[in-house]
Amino acid sequence: MVGRVYFSAIFPVLVLFSVLTGFPLQGERRSGNAVFCTACSRRISGRYLILQGKPYCSRKCMESALPKCSVCGKPSEKTWVAQDDPRKVFCERCRDLPKCDYCGNVGRRRSDGTVICDSCEREAVSDPSQAQAIFRELRSELRSVFDIGTNHRIRFSIVTPSELARIKKSPLDPRQKGLFQHEKQMRTEQTYNKRTGRTISRKTSVVGEKFSIFVLGNLPPPEFRHAVIHELTHDWMSEYCPQIKDPAVREGTCEFVAWCFLRKTGGRDPAMQAICRRLENNQDPVYGGGFRKMRKIAGSSSPDQSIARLKSFLPGAR
Repeated sequence: MVGRVYFSAIFPVLVLFSVLTGFPLQGERRSGNAVFCTACSRRISGRYLILQGKPYCSRKCMESALPKCSVCGKPSEKTWVAQDDPRKVFCERCRDLPKCDYCGNVGRRRSDGTVICDSCEREAVSDPSQAQAIFRELRSELRSVFDIGTNHRIRFSIVTPSELARIKKSPLDPRQKGLFQHEKQMRTEQTYNKRTGRTISRKTSVVGEKFSIFVLGNLPPPEFRHAVIHELTHDWMSEYCPQIKDPAVREGTCEFVAWCFLRKTGGRDPAMQAICRRLENNQDPVYGGGFRKMRKIAGSSSPDQSIARLKSFLPGAR
């Protein structure tokens, strides 16, 4: 998700004196008293423009060095930079257009409040059978790569935001993409004294368990992968680390495992790298703070080494 943007401006300066003055300028290309354009390398005579300490013979040459808007592609003297991805810059005209929550390009707002662009929408995981296939593949891959997984019979479904809120029985956090549920069916047996009616003993046992993972539909594949891996890690923790109750440790562990998985399997995919940067820069105290806490504990050398250190820290993990 593209976060807040902050203002960053570059103003060209018109030099109102002749190069014949010989006044030295930082970064300018000089040969004796001659000054050469940084862009076209032509010798400059008379007035010229300076951008970030470098001389340009014309506005056209100067604009070739200006940052280009990620939306319209035009060079801009004033730019706004996406906080979550410094590579995304916007000109004054495009900065207020709705940006896709997933890639930062211009998109449209959907009925659920999210913003998505045409490209992400075309690739979105919306078919239940396709989602099931990806889920099974990722579950197998997570176990193969990091030996993280269980033998639980997990019921997997893609849902709408309103359905996810209903399942949670609480308003949906717009940042939440999925949910793991572990439900236990309990049976209590009591022994009574027939004469007094008082309870002699009480025994409670688990007679059944249900494991479910719900992930929002219509997510682009990289976002879908992140959500599935996060929830599968919750399933793993429910089996081996049920005693951990701290939300920051639980959510931070799931985000850290997803971060390591995307780094290892995503290669140089820009979308995967963007998600990793978002996890690193997340300012939420539970998800972002928890991630940084687990990253500090496990380190960030290689994904395999980081996961091994993480398992040695978590009680019961294997």
